[in-house]
Amino acid sequence: MLLCVANRDLVRIYLDFRLTDNFRPANLCTICNILNSAHIMTRTSDIAYTTIRSLILDGSYAPGQRMIEKELAQRVGVSRTLVSDSLQRLTRDCLVHTEPNRGTFVPNLTATIIDEIFQLRSMLEGHATALAALNAQPHDLDELETMTADIEDLLCRAVLAPGELFSRFPASNNLFHGIFLRASGSLQLQALAKPLIELPLVLMKNHNWHGEVSVHRSNQQHLKIHRGFAGPGSSPRKNTHPVPHYFNTAASNGGEIPVAPELVELT
Repeated sequence: MLLCVANRDLVRIYLDFRLTDNFRPANLCTICNILNSAHIMTRTSDIAYTTIRSLILDGSYAPGQRMIEKELAQRVGVSRTLVSDSLQRLTRDCLVHTEPNRGTFVPNLTATIIDEIFQLRSMLEGHATALAALNAQPHDLDELETMTADIEDLLCRAVLAPGELFSRFPASNNLFHGIFLRASGSLQLQALAKPLIELPLVLMKNHNWHGEVSVHRSNQQHLKIHRGFAGPGSSPRKNTHPVPHYFNTAASNGGEIPVAPELVELT
């Protein structure tokens, strides 16, 4: 019989119950049902959280918009309890905030806060890249090359409207940067940087978008990063140093905002 174990406490309950005088073979079915129900509940909660999170990141809920639990429950197809739990998790992710007596909202961040987010990304991803230069494997370099090729493929599609190009580019761009985080081998860095990387997917829509020219420039920098990181042969370089790589999202101040590491060889 296959047991779907979702909660260690329930497993302890099962083991304790197994050792009591009241245990009968028939009771095993009851315990299995409890464990399976807990697993289904946990899985449904994760689906609710992931779905609501995606609605924020893809811009379905704009910055400043209120997240109404009843509406979300109907849209996602889960209970309001699961929606409430998901919003609490999203609050910890800084993707929503709750105002007393008003409700839960997608944050409407100022240009100053957005600038700070990108500055933090620059520092965290720079450190991740330094670690990746020591820990990355050849398959990480292959993935970097694949991601730059995928973005170039987007740019070569003349049928893509600027809005569609924008909607597709940030996801590929963030995957490229995520490779460095994973290759760093630091779970702490990944946990700290992931919310900062994903948050601008929706925020960038509220700032100046320079279309294909900026995407071309960003991906040329990606290619340079890949070449600098790989160096001769197929192994990652060990003598690299991260410096800011700038992507001209041009927030309200029209400045250059650092969003990823660039590598230069130490001399």
